[in-house]
Amino acid sequence: MKDLNKELEKKYERMGKLRADISVMPRPFTITIYTLIIISVVGLLLSFLLGITIAMWVAAGSLLVVILMYFIASRICPVRYTEVMVKSEGKRLVFQVLSEKNVIFSDGEYTLEYKNKEVKERPSGIMYPELSYAAPLKAHYTRTESKSNKMFYVGDYTTAEGKKIVYKVQVSVKFVDGFSANGKKVVFDCINDRSTGLGIPAALAEEIIKRGTVLPKNDIFLSKR
Repeated sequence: MKDLNKELEKKYERMGKLRADISVMPRPFTITIYTLIIISVVGLLLSFLLGITIAMWVAAGSLLVVILMYFIASRICPVRYTEVMVKSEGKRLVFQVLSEKNVIFSDGEYTLEYKNKEVKERPSGIMYPELSYAAPLKAHYTRTESKSNKMFYVGDYTTAEGKKIVYKVQVSVKFVDGFSANGKKVVFDCINDRSTGLGIPAALAEEIIKRGTVLPKNDIFLSKR
């Protein structure tokens, strides 16, 4: 059987540029919603089995709150950003774009954040590292899955905090098309697309260059922000 880890590394090496749109629901919202769903289900069961009117009202109220929370969350609560990776002189440069006024950068050695027209070190690193494009490379792969004519490598990784993450990486003949991490899906777009560039604030570009990192002119340009 072929070494899935080496095969995955080869596919990643062929990708010089990619883009991924990422959306993550904050944990408190998720916990609250699931709690209300459980309450509503228990309430409905009690109302059917015991005919308890109060339980039915509780269940109906919980379901209404769940619907309202999903409506609110779909509009304002998820953390949404675009991650762009570009190779430059052997380094993989990662940009996480939350908005034109808020951009996070990392080359694997340091992390910077442009926010409120200032560039500062970001000691915590990039956002949601387990969902970053290269995160699946940390896992150990033991099997494959086929679904709807798509091939997936399946492996797992345990973080320093003891959290186990199961990665399912969708692969094509040459590239990695995306992955899921404990059910959260990330899709790669514009793989090696020469026509796709990224505009970043001039202040951020200046700080990156000061630190000796080379920005590829064909892929990275200065925005007006």
